[in-house]
Amino acid sequence: MSLSMTLRDIGDSIRSQPTRFALSFLAIGIGVISLVLLLAVLSALNTKSERLVQDLGVDVVGVLRLSPVDQNGGLSRRHAELLKRNFEDLTISSIRRYTAPTLGTRQQLTVVATDDHLASVRGWSVVAGRFLDRLDVQGAQRNAVVTRALSEDWGWQVGNLIYLRDTPFTIVGIVNAGGSALDTEEGDPRLVLGDRVVLVPKTVQPYWDQAQTPSRGAIDALFVRGTQLSAPDLMPALRAVLQQPDQRVGKLAWVTPASLLREVNRLKKSIAVSAGTVSALCLLLGGTALMSLMVANVRDRITEIGLRRSLGATRVDIALLFALEAVAVTVAAGLFGTLLAHAVLFLTAGNWPVPVQASPWSVAIPPLAAAVLGALFSYWPARTAAGIAPSEALRNE
Repeated sequence: MSLSMTLRDIGDSIRSQPTRFALSFLAIGIGVISLVLLLAVLSALNTKSERLVQDLGVDVVGVLRLSPVDQNGGLSRRHAELLKRNFEDLTISSIRRYTAPTLGTRQQLTVVATDDHLASVRGWSVVAGRFLDRLDVQGAQRNAVVTRALSEDWGWQVGNLIYLRDTPFTIVGIVNAGGSALDTEEGDPRLVLGDRVVLVPKTVQPYWDQAQTPSRGAIDALFVRGTQLSAPDLMPALRAVLQQPDQRVGKLAWVTPASLLREVNRLKKSIAVSAGTVSALCLLLGGTALMSLMVANVRDRITEIGLRRSLGATRVDIALLFALEAVAVTVAAGLFGTLLAHAVLFLTAGNWPVPVQASPWSVAIPPLAAAVLGALFSYWPARTAAGIAPSEALRNE
């Protein structure tokens, strides 16, 4: 009965001064909306960071050729063999990227000549069939693996015969190559192979290549994964081997999960500082407005406080009454602001200049923060109300 009476008193107080509490409600609601948007952006950036690492491969070092291919140098298969001889505990894969049409069409496909380790190094999953194996590479078998998107678009299945220009290949597997996160962060085609990709053994002669590449042993990229060392520890050792003057690899780009995450982390820090400051200021202003309105509310209700004290209400009862009023307003504002912000995120999905994503944190934290804000900023007004003596309150009348 005491709880129901307290709730009724809180409701009566709010209804008696709707304008005053509406201002507090609005101020807190704006702060909560800004907090929800901040948490949604940070959640999306965290998800993007995880996907970037997954798309490249955990603890994978990518070595990309920047110099043009010629007869005198450039990244080639012999450099991959050199790394294998020097680092027995490494898994190394190389790729060479071409474009070729299928027989009877003008649509260009990406053809990637590679080995049997690429899927394991990059962490790709095989959807159907199998990936290229050692026998395919050693025997220069005309077997191919296609990406899932290409299989779905063209209706290709395991066992189908396809042509790269005039060269026939048998599909032995369908793979999920990922790359959607890398596509937005790092657009290099050696990292992001794309959706229309056919993977073939690197030992098959590239009859589909009409450009007649000068060096058939040239490669576009190496992907290296270690079992003992992480990518940051592994990269200096790889540099020491590949960048010796006699190797003539030319200019290289080095890609690790840390290098991919550098820009994302910088963006997260920038948004956390800027948007976090705005959100904190909005909540602080809302709390300040609430406290000033609660002080005015206490001043207007001095007679009521004296009457309650005369009828047996304790200081704790008075303080709790005002504190619960403030918390009720802030929690209601927190719930309203959270629902409104998530509705805006849902209706404007895909139209934000930065990634946004609703998460359990963006749902749970703002109302909780609003409740804590109400408790903190109502402390002084509630304490002031509890300290008013009954005789003083009655004399005020």
